[in-house]
Amino acid sequence: MQKQPNKEVKLRPFASPLDMKKFLDHSLGDYAQAMFDAGEYPTLERASQASYEEVFSFYNTPRPEKVHYPCYIDVVTATETVEVGVTEMVSLLRSGQLVAFVNQIWIYPPYRSLGYAAQAMLRLEELARAQKLFTLELNVLIHRVNAQRLYQKLGYTVTRRWKGGYATHMTRIDMRKTLTK
Repeated sequence: MQKQPNKEVKLRPFASPLDMKKFLDHSLGDYAQAMFDAGEYPTLERASQASYEEVFSFYNTPRPEKVHYPCYIDVVTATETVEVGVTEMVSLLRSGQLVAFVNQIWIYPPYRSLGYAAQAMLRLEELARAQKLFTLELNVLIHRVNAQRLYQKLGYTVTRRWKGGYATHMTRIDMRKTLTK
């Protein structure tokens, strides 16, 4: 059983373009490393280039229904605010329905396995409901077993397994949760 943090978790919106740059730099590096580790590309340099192309395409493909909700994950007590990770949720049109999609949730290594990811997911669910989005979707790479367990524990169900994106050989698992109004 995963430990629950003894401090409150809050999502803090990005305050500046510098926050977004920091987020994208992390996202590009993390995704490139995952593709390289999965054997998708022979070098980390090639994986980095593919990561950049895919992320650039996602952020620069205009869609009227796509709204980004990028946030830092903060742990807050009466006397301190500590940044423990970063996350992003977007709204997307899927099969004619506007849904929330968790693009990324990343807890910094010193804060892992302490319940912060679970608490952050619950805050993302609250944000989705506030935006009147009652389905939350995500995909997770097949080798990220701990993340899959976390999402299942929170009530997410597997909707499909697939290979694709720039990482044509890397299996991804799509998961979904219907949120109550």
